[in-house]
Amino acid sequence: MSKLINCKSCEKEIASSAKVCPHCGKKLKMGKMMKLLILVVIIIIAAVVGMPSDDDIAKEITTIQNSQPSNIDSKEMREMFAMTGDSTKLQKDKTKEKITGKIVQWSNLTVFNVSVVNQEKMIYRIQTEEDVFSSTREQANTFINLYARNSSEASKIESLTGGDQISVKGKITGVAMFGNVEIDYARLVK
Repeated sequence: MSKLINCKSCEKEIASSAKVCPHCGKKLKMGKMMKLLILVVIIIIAAVVGMPSDDDIAKEITTIQNSQPSNIDSKEMREMFAMTGDSTKLQKDKTKEKITGKIVQWSNLTVFNVSVVNQEKMIYRIQTEEDVFSSTREQANTFINLYARNSSEASKIESLTGGDQISVKGKITGVAMFGNVEIDYARLVK
């Protein structure tokens, strides 16, 4: 048996499961707060379920570090995804599909920005190259999730400044806005 509630329009009692008030014909809507609460719960559940465990991350990094990198050239990716380049959307989409999931080892990437993703787990977000419109750069624009091996390496990453050069090995997980190649599970290459 369903509970009774009052219609917000005519204030007569109706079943809580009713979609339309049988008295006044008014459609019954879920309150904005309830919709917001449901949305927040869905987002939290999706975030928790979608988050890889520490063991999964460690396994992925180990697999990548023990794998032979593909021969995807950073300069070619820069030319392919450049804002001012000649590549069509179709060509970019096909290239994105082809390179996603590939392991790369790229050198001489110019640091533009460094931020902390998770201080405790020593995960950093590195953005390389800042001028997406330049046609003279030699390397791809990248967003790299970089995982430090130890506190010494974390300190080295934290001391990076704009213009510094780094070499990394990681997995391409996609291409973001403005042609930035996304690399995850990356480590510094010495």
